[in-house]
Amino acid sequence: MSRVVGKFILKSVLARRLILALVLVSSLFTAILTAFQLFVDYRRGVSDIESSFSLVETSYLSGLTSSFWTFDEGQVHTLLDGMVKLPDVEVVSIRIDGETKRSMGQPTSEKTLTAEFPMRIIHREKTLTIGTLVVVASLSSLHQRLWQDLAVIFIGNALKTFLVVGFVFALFHRMVTRRLDQLVSVIRRFNLENSAATGIPAKITSAHQSADEIDAIGVALQDMHGDLATSHQSVRERERELRVITNTLPAPMVHVSAAQRYMFVNKVAEDWLGRPASEIIGQPVGEILGSVTYEKLRPYIETALSGTPQEFEMQLTFPDGQTREIEFSYVPNFAVDGTVSGFFGLGIDVSQRHLLEARLRQSQKMEAVGQLTGGIAHEFNNLLQVVVGNVHLLETDIPNTLASLRSFGAIKRNVTRGAELTSRLLSFSRQQPLAPRPVVIDKVLAEMQDMLSRTLGETIQIAVEPAVAIWTAEADPGQLENALLNLALNSRDAMPKGGTITLSAANARIDEAEAARHTEASPGDYVKLSVADSGCGMTEENIGHAFEPFFTTKDVGEGTGLGLSMVYGFAQQSGGFAEIESVVGLGTTMHMYLPRLPLAEDEVAASEEQLPADTIPSSGRTILVVEDDADVRQSLADQLVSLGYGVIEAEDSTKALAIMADAPRIDLLFTDIVMPGGLSGLDLAHQLQQQRPGLKVLFSTGYSAEIGFEAGQLDTNAVVLYKPFSKVEMARAIADILI
Repeated sequence: MSRVVGKFILKSVLARRLILALVLVSSLFTAILTAFQLFVDYRRGVSDIESSFSLVETSYLSGLTSSFWTFDEGQVHTLLDGMVKLPDVEVVSIRIDGETKRSMGQPTSEKTLTAEFPMRIIHREKTLTIGTLVVVASLSSLHQRLWQDLAVIFIGNALKTFLVVGFVFALFHRMVTRRLDQLVSVIRRFNLENSAATGIPAKITSAHQSADEIDAIGVALQDMHGDLATSHQSVRERERELRVITNTLPAPMVHVSAAQRYMFVNKVAEDWLGRPASEIIGQPVGEILGSVTYEKLRPYIETALSGTPQEFEMQLTFPDGQTREIEFSYVPNFAVDGTVSGFFGLGIDVSQRHLLEARLRQSQKMEAVGQLTGGIAHEFNNLLQVVVGNVHLLETDIPNTLASLRSFGAIKRNVTRGAELTSRLLSFSRQQPLAPRPVVIDKVLAEMQDMLSRTLGETIQIAVEPAVAIWTAEADPGQLENALLNLALNSRDAMPKGGTITLSAANARIDEAEAARHTEASPGDYVKLSVADSGCGMTEENIGHAFEPFFTTKDVGEGTGLGLSMVYGFAQQSGGFAEIESVVGLGTTMHMYLPRLPLAEDEVAASEEQLPADTIPSSGRTILVVEDDADVRQSLADQLVSLGYGVIEAEDSTKALAIMADAPRIDLLFTDIVMPGGLSGLDLAHQLQQQRPGLKVLFSTGYSAEIGFEAGQLDTNAVVLYKPFSKVEMARAIADILI
């Protein structure tokens, strides 16, 4: 039995805790009670000693004083001996002036209590003090009794504690622990798939006992198991339905945990990733995607896991070798406590959509060029003729200095190049991505009025409504002009007998309610460009189809149906939207909403328009200009000199390296990127920065903004001026670099 109890105590955590609690509480109460008992006994012992002192004073002091005064030594000895025999009294003595005259007994302990009584006698009506009776009592016997009492109390309490603990343990084991073990055993057999296999007893007591709290736990477990089994079955059914739904989606869908591991992938995601779900679930995202793709997606993944939804587009190459443009959407998954437990990712292949948009823009360009070529070529050739004529006049009027001859030669050569450009205008069909930048709407409308007046014919009047304080928009200027041209051409075709086209602009603030009426719109600030005509108007049915590609109301061969769809696509790609207002018989107004440039950039754009080149501060430093085109190089040099910089010129990288080897100080390398001779401007900058660490570099190029960065040739922090650029732009870029 003792072994069973011992094993039970060792195994049962509750038993160990109960033992410890009982022992501690019993010991605490025993200590308190014992201390109190000892204190009472001590006070009683001291009181007994004090009673002996009182007895001496009342019974012995008077007789001893008389005997000592009459020199009755026998009586003195008898009285002293009687006092020594009192309980706990060790020594009794008579002192006169501090000197012991009589003494009885021997001191045996260091801890004593002492009482002194003056010995007084009345002689001749005077009270005389003839000495002092000193009584010394020992505390040793009192202390010994207290220790004995302490031992008896502790032994008794320990025995009682042991008996109580044993009884409580036996009772606890029978009524609690044994039955809890049964419950634990049952709980461990929980099987949500098969309720019968669990076998939870409805009652965990013997038949003659009434139900108690532990029985209630068993019943609650029985109910809980049934509820869990039902919920589990429901969850399994929901999971099956969800998997069926997600597998029918034509787009990949994944669930990624906070540890960046796949928790779920649908069938399309398996196909895109080139692996079955069994090889994907539980694996790190970086391992499945590969390092290159993962590094592209990692910033968006980390942002989504921080709790911010992500929507973005990215070009990725998949295991099947195909490169696709994917529109991703990452939605954080928040746990009950508010933390992010992962995110759901959805990808849509928009490659075909982008291809159609590109083809749409290309078709629009080709159609627009056919309308513009005659007027533009004619006007441009007239301008060139005026330039050439005036150059000849100036050559005769201005002395032939080296500077004037060099300037006139550059003008003539560039006039020739301009003529060659007009001859190639009809073959214009090169694809060009959107390059959004700040656009001053007033200038655009003024330029479009002049161009449309020459292009649309004499029967069409072009009017521009003046506007006040129009915001700066953000769009591709070339594509914006093409869009306005398409709208104007569409308006012209609606007025076969002629009429008026009115161009206008206004600031528009779209709130939540307004945005809800336009599925393509988002709340925010826009610049609204409107093209209104006085034509025949459009029916509601035609308005509903007007922005669809290839929809046209014209006869076969008279239109492609791509003009308005190009405007719609351009507005959306620019972050805006388009809409149509029309009344049959009264005319049509096309509205194009372009996003407003952020206020800080708006102010910068405005200041750049108005700031003359001469007001840009110069630093008086030396700049090495490397440009293979002599005219461009000379033009740059002249502008830099006018800005106050010292200039050294080089026609190629080889010459620049030689100059740098001898030049004591060069503050800035200003180089074209593409140059002949095998050493590009990028290579030149790299070599010179190795020779002179800290050398500042400014690049220029005639290629589009995307070429250098997409090819990986330019660092994303590099400063590049794209030709043609103004003197103000160049001065500001140099000043920013040299600060």
